Amino acid sequence: MSDHSTVPDPSLAAIAEVAVSRARAGADGLLSYAVPPEMQPSLDIGQVVWVPLRGKPALGVVVRLHDETPPFPLKVIAAVADPPVAVSPQQLETARWVARQTASSLYEALSLFLPPGAAHQARPYLRLVEPPPAAGRFTTAQKRLLTLLAERGETSLEAARSALKTSLASVVPALEEAGAIERVYQLEGHPPASRQERWVRLAQEPGADALNRAPNQHAIVLALQRRARFAADGSDGFVPAAEVLAQSGSTRASLTALVRKGIVEEAERPAGLSGARGEHRPDTVPELTSAQSRAWSAIEDALRPRNPTPFLLYGVTGSGKTEIYLRSAAWCLRHGRTALILIPEIALSSQVADRFAARFGDRVAVLHSGLSAGDRYASWRGI
Repeated sequence: MSDHSTVPDPSLAAIAEVAVSRARAGADGLLSYAVPPEMQPSLDIGQVVWVPLRGKPALGVVVRLHDETPPFPLKVIAAVADPPVAVSPQQLETARWVARQTASSLYEALSLFLPPGAAHQARPYLRLVEPPPAAGRFTTAQKRLLTLLAERGETSLEAARSALKTSLASVVPALEEAGAIERVYQLEGHPPASRQERWVRLAQEPGADALNRAPNQHAIVLALQRRARFAADGSDGFVPAAEVLAQSGSTRASLTALVRKGIVEEAERPAGLSGARGEHRPDTVPELTSAQSRAWSAIEDALRPRNPTPFLLYGVTGSGKTEIYLRSAAWCLRHGRTALILIPEIALSSQVADRFAARFGDRVAVLHSGLSAGDRYASWRGI
């Protein structure tokens, strides 16, 4: 398939098959685009790019590169996503499988691998094609746009519409078709900023009388000492400052004073990497009941040879199903694998995340649509 227009450089030979949203492209969502010469040395399969589609920029993923020039004209890839984003060959293969299994487009499957906020804004700009065209064959409206571009140089489509007090709906396509102007895209926006949280830990134990006249500071130290006793093995001792202040009933000024004295150490970390909030005593692995032991034995027997057969745990609330999920995740982590826990409702995520954080500490990341873009991006990066 192709999105038709004229290639500015007829000697351009490199062709990219790009997966784009099927809602905008139709059929399977795969379109052919010419690769501009400056991109050819660096463009690779899996890279996320901006492409022109129906007069607007669209995000796509390069899924094939070749030199089989089709017998019809092609539009040119507008730009590489900034910052650069790419999917791995394994992710591309997985996306192909997901698309087949779910009857979705390849781009819809690939978008699951892209970080939150990957689709920044691409702003269209207009510029004259060199050498400038002869003015006699254009309408008055077209000549006004050509004059504006000659005076200003490359100009955003929005600014051109504002200056000429018209939508340019028919003017721009006509001039593009005539080879007088070309539309280019400049990327705007940045990855979503991950919200930063202040984390603290005891740097040294204060002297016996050091905090006698500072009860708020003393309360903070007691809260940190309590958290340190309950810290999971391998923990670096840092805990969210907001939680310590809430537990101690103290003020941020008191905490800052402790930092100045060298009693407390602080650091900033992205929020959203752990689902655990509140004070949790590290979980202890319980003895399994006979029913749990039978279930776990069957699951472990399937995990060892990587048998993909699904299991259904059946039991009333409180019968111990979550412990089997925890034990399965722990087994996978010990053997160099990963664990993904799917929860049916966002409302349950905090409760379940707390259980897993008590067992696995800061190795728990939470992703759901109720998080801000920054928190989702922080969790994605952490994973």
